[in-house]
Amino acid sequence: MGYFVYLKAKTNVKLLRDSIAQFQKAIFLKSDFKEVLFNLASIYYNLGEYEKALEYFKKLIQLEPDNEVIKIYFNCSLKKLNKLPQKDQIPEKCPNYVPLIKELEEDLEYEYQYKHDKTFSLEKINQTAMEYIRSGFLSEGIKRFQNGLKIWSESREINYNLGLIYFSL
Repeated sequence: MGYFVYLKAKTNVKLLRDSIAQFQKAIFLKSDFKEVLFNLASIYYNLGEYEKALEYFKKLIQLEPDNEVIKIYFNCSLKKLNKLPQKDQIPEKCPNYVPLIKELEEDLEYEYQYKHDKTFSLEKINQTAMEYIRSGFLSEGIKRFQNGLKIWSESREINYNLGLIYFSL
């Protein structure tokens, strides 16, 4: 099923652009948010915007210098721009599509600036939105996420989840 979701998003540029906006909000809040950096790099790669993809892959390489997968995607972006890296780094075959990371690391900490009761409300809104989406009520889930953003537009978790939802439409 995930494969078909990706195929649908790949052909809908507006949905990809919507997910970029949400992911960029998350990056604004935490510049070293690896999952979001990778997702942005992947989306730009998938849109054929290899210069922008390179920016994000480069940031990821700085954060994870030993990650060979990221280096391959970085070099593939260079190859697609005809800016070939050193001969020993040229990938034989580059993918046409780079999948997104769909889940956050379990130990990722969210730094809420509001009192506990607002934090609890945002967590509850996020949980409720996810329950709606899992049950197939996508528009209701999106409305809940948007309501959460009205409470706190800088919520990383809600921005991240909403970005994934827009991407998967």
